[in-house]
Amino acid sequence: MKLSEFDRDVLNVAIKAFREHDPSLSENDAKAVFLQDWPVIVQGAGGKPIRMLELRIRLLRGRLPTDRGRVAGKPFWLRRDVVRWAESTRT
Repeated sequence: MKLSEFDRDVLNVAIKAFREHDPSLSENDAKAVFLQDWPVIVQGAGGKPIRMLELRIRLLRGRLPTDRGRVAGKPFWLRRDVVRWAESTRT
């Protein structure tokens, strides 16, 4: 997703605050993930492959982890949130 300079600054401040609040977050865990990035991360974490349509439906039904905020009008999560969710969907 293409972010403006302002949006990147807001995202960096938010990530810095998350890392200060939870020092156990590694640099990789604290990366911002937008919905369109979920399928790659879910599959990389060993979760079941998931399509964008299914993700959107789950988002609307509240079946995804709570997002960490919004940047450029889009919700974002930390990579750790997505990996944990993917690990919980393994069967």
